[in-house]
Amino acid sequence: MLKSSQGYELGWAIASFQNVQIIFTDLLQLLDASSEMLADLKNRVAEWDATNSCLGDIFVRFCTHLKLYTNYVNNYDVILQCIERTKEQTPAFRAFLKRHERIPALRMMTLPELLLLPGRRINEYVTLLSWFELHTPSTHQDRGDLADAIETLKVVNRHVQESKTRMDRDRKMIKLQKTILNCPSLLESNRYLIKQQDAANLRPPSTQSSIPELRVYQHIEMLGLFLLRVRDIPESKYIRYGFKLETPKRALHCSVESEEEKFNWISLLEQAIQIARIGSVMATTLNQNGVRDEDSLRFFHVLSSRDPNTRKHSFDMIRMTLDAWANGYGSPKDQILVGNGNPLPINPLVEEHLPDILRLSTNCPFEDVREWCSNLLADIQENCSGIKIPRRAHGKGPSKYIPESEIVPVSTSEDQTQMLFVDAFLQNNRLDHVTQLMGYHPNYLEMFLRTQQYLLRGDGPLPFHYRHYIAIMAASRHQCAYLIHLHEQEFILQGGDQDWLKGPAFIPTKLRKLHEVNKILAHRPWLFNKSHIEGLRKEAWSVSELVQAIVIMAHFHALSSFVFGCGIKNEPDHHGGFTYRPHSPTENSNDSDYTSDSSSDSNSEPEVGIEILMERMKKLKESQEEEPTEEERRKRFEKVEFQSAELTKPGKKPSPKAEIIKYVQDEEFCYIDFTKRGCTEEAPTFRANEYSWDDHGFSIANRLYSEIGNLLDEKFSMAYNLTYYTMGEVIDVDTSAFRRAIWYYIHCLYGIMHDDYDYGQVNQLLERNLKQYIKTVTCYPERLTKKDYDNVMKEFKHSEKVHVNLMLLEARLQGELLYALRGVMQYMT
Repeated sequence: MLKSSQGYELGWAIASFQNVQIIFTDLLQLLDASSEMLADLKNRVAEWDATNSCLGDIFVRFCTHLKLYTNYVNNYDVILQCIERTKEQTPAFRAFLKRHERIPALRMMTLPELLLLPGRRINEYVTLLSWFELHTPSTHQDRGDLADAIETLKVVNRHVQESKTRMDRDRKMIKLQKTILNCPSLLESNRYLIKQQDAANLRPPSTQSSIPELRVYQHIEMLGLFLLRVRDIPESKYIRYGFKLETPKRALHCSVESEEEKFNWISLLEQAIQIARIGSVMATTLNQNGVRDEDSLRFFHVLSSRDPNTRKHSFDMIRMTLDAWANGYGSPKDQILVGNGNPLPINPLVEEHLPDILRLSTNCPFEDVREWCSNLLADIQENCSGIKIPRRAHGKGPSKYIPESEIVPVSTSEDQTQMLFVDAFLQNNRLDHVTQLMGYHPNYLEMFLRTQQYLLRGDGPLPFHYRHYIAIMAASRHQCAYLIHLHEQEFILQGGDQDWLKGPAFIPTKLRKLHEVNKILAHRPWLFNKSHIEGLRKEAWSVSELVQAIVIMAHFHALSSFVFGCGIKNEPDHHGGFTYRPHSPTENSNDSDYTSDSSSDSNSEPEVGIEILMERMKKLKESQEEEPTEEERRKRFEKVEFQSAELTKPGKKPSPKAEIIKYVQDEEFCYIDFTKRGCTEEAPTFRANEYSWDDHGFSIANRLYSEIGNLLDEKFSMAYNLTYYTMGEVIDVDTSAFRRAIWYYIHCLYGIMHDDYDYGQVNQLLERNLKQYIKTVTCYPERLTKKDYDNVMKEFKHSEKVHVNLMLLEARLQGELLYALRGVMQYMT
């Protein structure tokens, strides 16, 4: 090949000098820089001294040439076009490539593939230097230069990858444009390809001609995203998986092949529409109440997809939007004009979504999303001055009480658990801390998720936003900020009125009348009777609506106990879950952050060990004592009741925060011991042989709220019977007696007596500290402390303690429902 235009004209060269320059000039510059670095490395290695020699300074100098890599990647598309053009115009060049491409000496690659290799070299440098840094002593003088070089190379590598992604997207856009008949130019500034799919333009056949239409891709219409609306089309016998695109002048009805594909399309379109409305819609997220609107909360929902390509497209859109906000529009740079013409600062729009990115960087079951979000936070911190970057408050992990290293990770090797984590993320657009803690017990978790999904999103008479507001009301009785924040967001996402979040004065009377029932079921369910049903029926509540509301309230009362019992932290994107303060060296100490006055009885007995507990269970199993009489069972039950009342009341009730107390009416109303209830005639002991879940509650729940009885029954049975035949480090243990004692002791706290159970076993198997813990978690969960958690079941694994808390959750839930459903039955009969 001659390096002159004359040689090419005489036919001696296979490509023109101009084309050679386009293809190889940037590459030759990279070769010069790499050769210089290679020479420096050879010289340094030849004189290597393990104590004083360094490599970092060589790579720091090399980093001054990294602009060459950026230019090379940016020009790669031009190089490809030049290669293709030369192949078409010059047979000799085409023949040369045919002979030399895809041969073993070139690792079976083509010329364009070979030209991609320099861009990959940066990542290889990062890997090499990271390994070298790992094996370099922390006190070595080379550590500083190595860290600087690695960080610089990482930044350039990200820019290189982004450039490749952008070029790939543009090539796809051009290719798509060529396939569409009469298509206008698609490649314009700020226009991105989201997704493409074949579609049929359905219309009545032409009556003027019998000649078949030409079946090609045709341009029909350009729809402006700013005025576009996406509407769901309910399934019918005429259409499945349908949705509608509406503009003021036109509507397009679309149908896809699966429910997941429909969800992906709607999510992607809504995301694109949201970006188009940046000047007006997103401005509403910064309202005076500090409550984010539905569009803001849905910003990252497009990442909820099993398809990695869909997630990648969605994240690219998110990143480009945040880049646009961070860089600003118009002049001045840090402001945009909203609909009324007033300027709005750009930075708050970016900062509003940073907690979401923080959550996804740690709490997403998809590894690619976690990596993208971590890199995005790092890029924003590096490139956007004036924007505060949040970090997780109180250290990592979902629990204050359990070390992160002992909790099931969000990407676990257990297939069943990982599948449930993914399902939960796709359903709820987050993998919350409750789900992750329950990941210890995947069989239970599956039933819990199914039941909660049905309660909040399944069939039922109550509107979806009512369900979430009732959940907020229920959680507020125990000051459970975690659940309140979670369902405030869900309430908004379901189209709820933000004014309702100001407190009971702003909600409909129908909902406000639930407060009396809510506080009774939460603290003294034995007071519930048919008069409460009669009162609510006068407020336009149907019986089926009431049953659904009661189940939701009881579910979230019990779930509040689980949240406090396991020390679950606020979600990273919720108030209290993140902070802007610098990291403190003492922050990782749970004791320093979460200690308070212990609720443990100062006169409590020493805790019995697992070996003694196992001996007691074995004796009970082998005991040949006669069955106690009915009178003896009643006396043993009453003894447990009175002993429970003698337990020291938990420590000081925490002062409620304004964000919680606004939902609470009659704040002082709380649990009292059943034996101190006052008039025993109005609230006698609840005899389970007269009204039980299996014989009565199950059927009336299913009758008035279809399927809920089946779901609850499966969940109760799973929690009651769940066992791994272990206690601490001991295996092959029959734990049934211990589990029954916990279950029936919780019912005893609510005045429920099971005639077929010997309550003498409660005192033999549950020592005083454990009873105190169970009572606190069940009746006063907001008062529990880390010290209380640590002082019981000391030889149990954390997974076993979570198992105990699951039993507390389900036994409490069943107890509440027994009283409530009995009241419903009394009303109906």
